[in-house]
Amino acid sequence: SSVQNPDFSGRIIGESTLDDVNKLEVYSLKEKLRVRDSKSTLPDLEDIEFLRDLQLVKYDGDVERLTIAGLLFVGKEVSIQRLLPQAEVIYLHYSADNLEEYDARLDLKLPLISVIDKLTERVQAYSKIENIQVGLFRLEVEDFPERVFQEALLNALSHRDYQSNAAVYVKQYPDRIVIENPGGFLDGITEDNIITHPSIPRNKLIAETLQNLKYVQRTGQGVDIIYKDMVSMGKPYPRYRSFNDAVSLLETDMYKFSMGEAIYHQFSDYKTTWTFKCRNTDVHFTAEMVQEIKEQIKAYCSLRFTEEELEYLNRITWIKGSYIDFLRLWQPRYEDFKISDEAECGLSIETFGTWLNTSLYEIPTLAIVNEVYFRMAYDYDRLYASFRDRLEQKIKDASGRYEIGSFSEFGLRRRLSAEAQELAVRKLKEAEFHGSEFVGTSNVYLAKKYNLTPVGTMAHEWIMCVGQGNHKHNPAYSNWYALDAWVREYGVLNGIALTDAITTDCFLRDFQLTYATLFSGVRHDSGDPVEWGEKMIAHYRKLGIDPAGKTLLFSDSLDFARAHELYEHFRDRTKVAFGIGTYISNDTDVPALNIVMKTTLCNGMDVAKISDTPGKGMCKNPDYVHYLKRCIDWRMNHDR
Repeated sequence: SSVQNPDFSGRIIGESTLDDVNKLEVYSLKEKLRVRDSKSTLPDLEDIEFLRDLQLVKYDGDVERLTIAGLLFVGKEVSIQRLLPQAEVIYLHYSADNLEEYDARLDLKLPLISVIDKLTERVQAYSKIENIQVGLFRLEVEDFPERVFQEALLNALSHRDYQSNAAVYVKQYPDRIVIENPGGFLDGITEDNIITHPSIPRNKLIAETLQNLKYVQRTGQGVDIIYKDMVSMGKPYPRYRSFNDAVSLLETDMYKFSMGEAIYHQFSDYKTTWTFKCRNTDVHFTAEMVQEIKEQIKAYCSLRFTEEELEYLNRITWIKGSYIDFLRLWQPRYEDFKISDEAECGLSIETFGTWLNTSLYEIPTLAIVNEVYFRMAYDYDRLYASFRDRLEQKIKDASGRYEIGSFSEFGLRRRLSAEAQELAVRKLKEAEFHGSEFVGTSNVYLAKKYNLTPVGTMAHEWIMCVGQGNHKHNPAYSNWYALDAWVREYGVLNGIALTDAITTDCFLRDFQLTYATLFSGVRHDSGDPVEWGEKMIAHYRKLGIDPAGKTLLFSDSLDFARAHELYEHFRDRTKVAFGIGTYISNDTDVPALNIVMKTTLCNGMDVAKISDTPGKGMCKNPDYVHYLKRCIDWRMNHDR
């Protein structure tokens, strides 16, 4: 997540006192420094002067208190637990017999150097030494070289985001060690340039303290040591990956803000329940995956909007200042989530609370579930490599074989990973197309980062909750209530209407001259796209509206080939646009997850979607679905 303070580690902890200092830890640091640098005069200082000199304690008015860095270097275990509980390192060991579930675990909330010492000892206990003959010499090569491990762990502990609630994970497998730390790469650093890019410390005081204690000689040295040592021992290069499910509250689909503003102004008292479902019958989430999903969602719930992010949203024409002020105060609540393994697939997620809150949870939750699953169920590096290769071929095809007009990337909820989606968006923006134009992405975070259009207006939840959440409404008129509320919020702005929440035929009963004129177009999300498009063009013409001035946006299970066919079919009669999701963001050597998270209750009452494709709904109450269908049938047959 974004660090608001230029150096979070230099902050004074207002609740701390000198009683939180572990004197044995201070003694240990001084003695280790004597060994590392016999010329250093720091160990000769009195303890308090030693801490002052390193800025591990600072004056807060007339009282000396620990800084964040001070707590992390010399804090008592109980003090770390009380003042910075997220400063946790979790070690997991996996045996060759079972690579999915760990057989040993160690949870540490200790000062940084003690963590390094304890985990080095633990890793070496499982590490073997192999004797290799090289000419006349016999070399001893460790499975996991001690210096390499210590440098990698040091790097993770010094560069992690300490404002995130997520822990650092050290996972030891028979053939590799994986270290995961919250925070991701800082701006400008990628997995491709991490060796050559100048080091940027996330936590300046921690980095300076490590230098003063001679654990590092210069900033950025650790990565160099890791690479050189691995190569010198004939081992493969280390791999760095950005695993950022929770980096910004902007990392959601644009229509969540479109709907969110209207919910805030018109339906702030509505309560909803959302339910997760995995439609893949052969997918199972392990206990470890469920735990990781919980941790990632906790990290997401630690995020806040930055002023820079709010200013970006404020520049969008139709977003009002009152909604920006609400977002300035808003934060996700982990208490709204209920996560367990009580489901056939091994993962159950439900969220409960105001619609204003729970609506914003859907997309980040699905993105987290996807990335955790693919990283833990498969060899992620191979998956990512296959994704990268396929993406390159797609872009070549789109540049030469296909012509599809304007298209956007809609893949956040089903993406392989954050880095995969970002790679796709960046490559699509850089590509040169003929007869096609990449105009934007539904991911607001990436739209901001790459100066693209954030794309999205409404989802099925809008029609379901506005139309069915009020128990006095006839649900067969859901579209009318939803369209009316949308126009009251936005007028002629932000106007692409979704047609298939309770069938497109029923939608057209309400999409008459006023709404068909005010809305700039319509979106297809189920049923036969050609049949749907012809139906919409005919409807516009019946109302005396030239379809050439309207947009047909297709977003259901598309690839470039299918988009090309649809574009060729409709291009001469109307504007055509495409939102392409999984095909761009999660096309690998293994099948993508078919997961959804849908509104199942609104204001204590069942809600349901009756789309143009059977089986896409997930209402828990079949009696309500039957009732809704009867309402729709009665209206279609009797309401003229």
